[in-house]
Amino acid sequence: MNVLIFFGSYLTQAGKSTTIKILTGILSPTAGSVSVLGFEPKRDRVQLMKKIGILFGQRTELWWDHPVITSYLWKKDVWRIPDEIFNKNLNLVIELLDLHDIINTFARELSLGQRLRADIGMLLLHNPEVIFLDEPTLGLDVLGKKKVISFLKQINKEQGTTIVVTSVLYR
Repeated sequence: MNVLIFFGSYLTQAGKSTTIKILTGILSPTAGSVSVLGFEPKRDRVQLMKKIGILFGQRTELWWDHPVITSYLWKKDVWRIPDEIFNKNLNLVIELLDLHDIINTFARELSLGQRLRADIGMLLLHNPEVIFLDEPTLGLDVLGKKKVISFLKQINKEQGTTIVVTSVLYR
């Protein structure tokens, strides 16, 4: 992403979520062009989705009335994730995100922090090259935020996954 900021400028926090939506093909840019991993997001959305993961802070892909593992298995089937990749990534996210105690828990019974960890785990099951996280720590306490940030750094380092995060920073 190329951004030009003039000396002495003041930037608002507007446009973060819109940028993520444009980069993932949910919205089209009003001017110019966008390319992510060589794809034009809006036009090539299906192909792009196989290579990226998206998480919008307060939204979940988990099935509310089912255990977390059911949502993971659903994604495996729908996305046609090969057994070897799925099992490797499932074990990885359970370990790194400390999902042992909640993998068989219904999504509706999870705390916000637990649900966020389970959602991040779900978006990593298909080996995305890039993950987009829009306000992933919204509503978490300081310790919860530190855990999420630590995990993201670890995934970036160990898996080479590119991570794009939007977040409100206070002065």
